[in-house]
Amino acid sequence: MTINNFLVIDNFYKDELDRLIKQYPRMDTSYVVSCIPMNIVEKMAWIELKQLGLPFLPQLPVGRFYPDFCDPVKKIIIEIDGKDWHEVEKDRKRDIELNNLGYTVHRFKAYLVSQELEEDVIDEFKEKLLKLKKENYS
Repeated sequence: MTINNFLVIDNFYKDELDRLIKQYPRMDTSYVVSCIPMNIVEKMAWIELKQLGLPFLPQLPVGRFYPDFCDPVKKIIIEIDGKDWHEVEKDRKRDIELNNLGYTVHRFKAYLVSQELEEDVIDEFKEKLLKLKKENYS
């Protein structure tokens, strides 16, 4: 029997959202989504992931880290690396630790996601996501 990963993760979100709504009945649910700390490039990547139907959660705790996006069922992590806040050696050590926890880490340069760039660069990011989808979710 196979598990539909998207439904598993989607149900996690719904359950968590339902819990928060019960705990804070006057809360605007759109606020919950806006509370997830993402920079503009990560938000653009999040939109692309959702449009492609990929079941990733933003900022899900994995060990002592909070990767940009994670599928806890398939144990896949997507990191969006901006030049200003990533150090190659530190990222390498982090990837090793995440690999030791059973996760596969896919790193994308932030410029591949940015809307300010040429359409073919954005398409390159989308193509890489489609390849990831084909290899892991078909």
